[in-house]
Amino acid sequence: MKSKLQRMMGLVGTILIAVLFVNAQKSPERPENEVKFLGLKQIYGSCDTMNFEIQNAGARSLYFTVYAEDEKEGAWNDVENSFDLKNPQTLYHKVVIRNPKMLEHGESIKISYDRCMKPRFVDGTDKDFRERIVSADKKATSPVMQRIRVEVHILDHGELTNVEKMYSPSFERTAEGK
Repeated sequence: MKSKLQRMMGLVGTILIAVLFVNAQKSPERPENEVKFLGLKQIYGSCDTMNFEIQNAGARSLYFTVYAEDEKEGAWNDVENSFDLKNPQTLYHKVVIRNPKMLEHGESIKISYDRCMKPRFVDGTDKDFRERIVSADKKATSPVMQRIRVEVHILDHGELTNVEKMYSPSFERTAEGK
């Protein structure tokens, strides 16, 4: 006859195995090479508007959020006043996404990114804001590098689940825009 402790240990073991199995079923697969960046250049002027596309190259439906990053002192971080480039409203408001438009294989989204678009909450004029960015690029002692970060989401039980972050090749920002 099993002791009370043995029965309890058996029950705990069974529960642990069940929990691990359920969690393994819930965790989405990580995508590989599911994002293609189309139309990016290697060099942009300080305030050039970037127009490019992000394509779903994967086999499943995906949702993307898109952000710009700066390289400073060897580390990549969100740009100042970061927002989802796909949805500029996120610069000013928290956005709740209901019934997201998922991209199917081969579909792409067009993105337009104006680095010098002054947010409403920043003091000064639009011209002052632009001049501050151009001046900083002119004074930089090393190339001003940026890249695009795409956060890849799948629809999992009706909710968006972030499964991967993908990065574009880096590109340079120059005051001259060569």
